[in-house]
Amino acid sequence: MKKMLLLCLLGTLFFIFFASCSSSSTTAPAIFTLKEPANCYMEALAHGKLVRDGDYLKLTSFGLELYLVWPYGYSVEMDGSTVLVLDESGTVVARTGETIKLGGGESPQYWVEELIGWDIPEDCAGTYWLTSGVIRD
Repeated sequence: MKKMLLLCLLGTLFFIFFASCSSSSTTAPAIFTLKEPANCYMEALAHGKLVRDGDYLKLTSFGLELYLVWPYGYSVEMDGSTVLVLDESGTVVARTGETIKLGGGESPQYWVEELIGWDIPEDCAGTYWLTSGVIRD
């Protein structure tokens, strides 16, 4: 009896641990947005696929992965398991799985933290793309 109780307890703890460490594909991810409107942007071009990586959105292209920092006022919503990126007016400008083009440029983490107003979590260390928005042809 004690062995069965111990197995049930361990199974429950295992489930709770892994459920808390993984994100749900139906829960909106966290996104990095500027804490105030920008008065200028970098003018480089990034082109790749918008993907969800756990709790964050990335642009992947030719083996490169960029965490995205969106303009002030941008947000995300879920449509089933697809993440929708909305601009400041609420218009959908991108969806996970799409290949998109983004204006902007690469920025170091310390500068991104200054621009968004909070510390980036340790599990999100990488390369950051400060985007001016989605570019449509």
